[in-house]
Amino acid sequence: YLQALKCERWATHSMPTTWKTGVPLFSIYLQRDQRTNDRSSRTESIVVVVTFHGKLRIIMEYTLYKDREEWADVSPIPQDDGPNPACPIAYSLEYSDVMDYFRAVLNASELSERSLRLTTDALEMNPANYTVWHFRRCVIKALEIDLQEEIEYISEIIQENIKNYQVWYHRRAIIELLGDGSSELEFTASILEDDAKNYHAWQHRQWAITRFGLVSTNDGRAAAITYTDQLLQEDVR
Repeated sequence: YLQALKCERWATHSMPTTWKTGVPLFSIYLQRDQRTNDRSSRTESIVVVVTFHGKLRIIMEYTLYKDREEWADVSPIPQDDGPNPACPIAYSLEYSDVMDYFRAVLNASELSERSLRLTTDALEMNPANYTVWHFRRCVIKALEIDLQEEIEYISEIIQENIKNYQVWYHRRAIIELLGDGSSELEFTASILEDDAKNYHAWQHRQWAITRFGLVSTNDGRAAAITYTDQLLQEDVR
């Protein structure tokens, strides 16, 4: 795939390596200048990300935040590790760019639609960043974002990060705001189907049962016991 991109005059801008849980193992940022009809030049970008789980993600037409017109009024805040960091992390170009702008909106307490989109990009690159999740909840509350849409978004993230503490906590917080945990038995069952030992799913399932009384009836308790017995019969270890 990368060879094909090179044939189309895409140039590798950077290939940093990152050794931090949740952050891409490495990413390749490619750019090329494209002439438009009015003979002006614009920059097209692609980001190819490979995660620790070996997943390849290709983000087409990605533009760094510093090059986005809608963010021209924001002064990014770079990470400050001090004058002599003991072990500096070689963050990728796009990750550093996203986080520089995230720190800016966090510092300004900007609870806006663009801040919400920024958190989506930040979490795409590092879904374990609890500060980003917390700020996202602040934005959701302030803008009264559709909580059901957020639940659908979290479901997709969990499917790819099934043992991520931060995303499970975010789901719990959103379910609390929604005031309805009726979907959680089915959702956790779908996760446990692939990994019956996923204690994140079990912990969330137990919380939902207790918080919303999901098995308060005799039939509900019987169904819960039957479900657990079935999993034990499949794998008693």
